[in-house]
Amino acid sequence: DYQMKNRVTPSLGLALSIPIYQNRQIKTNVTKAQIEVKNAELSAQYARSLLRKEIEQAYVDVVTAEESFAASKEEYEATLEAYHVAEEKYTEGLLSSIDFLIQKTKFITSESNLLQAKYSLIFSQKTLEYYSESKLSL
Repeated sequence: DYQMKNRVTPSLGLALSIPIYQNRQIKTNVTKAQIEVKNAELSAQYARSLLRKEIEQAYVDVVTAEESFAASKEEYEATLEAYHVAEEKYTEGLLSSIDFLIQKTKFITSESNLLQAKYSLIFSQKTLEYYSESKLSL
């Protein structure tokens, strides 16, 4: 009688959800995550390879710059001696002014090459020092 007056009828329901499609979505997400992890690993490996290549190139640059500096130093010393000889000959009147100026130009060029090789060596050394994580100093 109470239910008829208030028009309330009790009911009981049961719902059942079977996640068939959701299971496929989870597998897809897991596969995507595995692919992203592999991509990240490959990117890290590529970055390490690039860094190794740059370090090896920096080392080769130092070796080349050292050899170039040594050669430039020998050339400078030879042209310096030749310049002094040409200067004496010019002073004694045994060498024309044109020949003396040619020798002086060779000397100045070799001096310039020596300075360029020196600073190239310093730059190469500092680059390699940077990659070896040493403290930079001038």
